[in-house]
Amino acid sequence: MQSELTELVSDILKILGNDKYRMSTLSNAVTSCSTELQNDFAIVSRWFERRNNASFDFTMQYVLDTCITIINNMNQQGLHPNIFNNSQSLFVGDYFNIMYDIFHDLLNNVLNYQKEKGQSINCCINIDEEDNFLHIKVKNWVADEDIGTIRHTLESYKDKYDVMITSGQVSKEGKTGITKIYNLVSNVLNAIGNSYDNQVGEEGFIANIVLNISKLRKES
Repeated sequence: MQSELTELVSDILKILGNDKYRMSTLSNAVTSCSTELQNDFAIVSRWFERRNNASFDFTMQYVLDTCITIINNMNQQGLHPNIFNNSQSLFVGDYFNIMYDIFHDLLNNVLNYQKEKGQSINCCINIDEEDNFLHIKVKNWVADEDIGTIRHTLESYKDKYDVMITSGQVSKEGKTGITKIYNLVSNVLNAIGNSYDNQVGEEGFIANIVLNISKLRKES
């Protein structure tokens, strides 16, 4: 990708000729773009190294930091959520990819709605660890005129997740990742007490996840 960018710049410079102002503007833009590309590749590379190494331990804060950093480095209009996290447990590396995917899909939905509205929106992440359970809540602002449509969409897929998963129709729910999250929580992690639900109203859109973490934590 870097070589293709270089070739593109060379072609554009031939067109610009002696226009020093535009050449300078192009040079600055390319330098910025190249730096961002290198940073993104470095982050994703480290992430995959972690994902492929089941021997490392991680915290919920590490999952959040990784997810938010990657999302923000790949999007000009990033997310800046308010975070409350009292989880101090270390989790077995085998489960990092699952936790990452859950938070990525939750936050990507917030980002997509933010892009749709063309403005930064309030987003809160609450992670509360109590005994053997992790209670996760992700809440974001929703415009009043969108509440009805979102509620209808949620209702239309309610109680259909298992059928959609077994029949390979996950993508038909609108690429929100809701069915994927349900599958990760209910089937992949598959523990007593696990649950996932969404609701929308005056308080905004709220995703609630409860995870039994008794087998996910690293033994002392």
